Amino acid sequence: MKRLSLLRKCALFLILAALVSGLALPASADIAFEPNDSFYKSHRGNCHYEDRTYHANGPEGYVLVYTSPGGGAESALPNATAVYVSYTYNDGEWGCIEYDPEAPGSGNWQNNVSGWVKMSEMICDYDDIAFLEEHAGEMVAAARTLIPGEYENCYGYKYPGSGIVVDTFEGGWATNPIEFTSVFVDSAGREWGRVGYYYGHRDCWICLDDPANDALAPDENFRSIDFVPAASASDLNAAVKSAASQNVYVYAGAAGVAVIAAAVLAAVLRRKKAR
Repeated sequence: MKRLSLLRKCALFLILAALVSGLALPASADIAFEPNDSFYKSHRGNCHYEDRTYHANGPEGYVLVYTSPGGGAESALPNATAVYVSYTYNDGEWGCIEYDPEAPGSGNWQNNVSGWVKMSEMICDYDDIAFLEEHAGEMVAAARTLIPGEYENCYGYKYPGSGIVVDTFEGGWATNPIEFTSVFVDSAGREWGRVGYYYGHRDCWICLDDPANDALAPDENFRSIDFVPAASASDLNAAVKSAASQNVYVYAGAAGVAVIAAAVLAAVLRRKKAR
């Protein structure tokens, strides 16, 4: 009975902790994504949590996707394809991605599988984190409060001046305030607050002077990415076939070496027995 009581107390504590953490806004509620990848699972201790979106930008117009770092190539991503990189390996040389092999960059998570890419051929998306890194010295200390429920809808932008809405805070239900301790002031004098986490909404910026406006135009802070032109579909197919044939040669060579080694070992053993 004492053990049961202890378990109940622990469960109650966890529930209360979850409720309290939900009121500390904005707050980080990230749970590290664990890819269902055999290489990652066996090398977890040597992988670094990345949690960023990257774009393919290989010199030949595509990026090969491998079964594992140094393993065989299984598909190719045309340049500019956006994929989620969960972890990196070997000091950032390789990245574990989630993608749909039938429609790379489609965002259809139901068909996603894991794979590995060379990070030297990827370019990080210019997102809210990149914006914050570039403009960290321009953040102004200011106490601001926003209650999304006071508006029909509030809109979260990728970053100030991006012109890209990435999240919608539906009005009515969200009555808890979002507290901001610093803001970014754009060239038009508007204040922007970064939402780290708020009831499932994360990593976006709200224009505090115009939170219900979903059509704020890009400004001088907008950043585009210059990509190497993407390869054609036929070039992608040829690249994958070429990589697959190289895989066959590598495996065949390894098998041949193994056969020779076994034959040599058998010969040595026969000589020892003959003595």
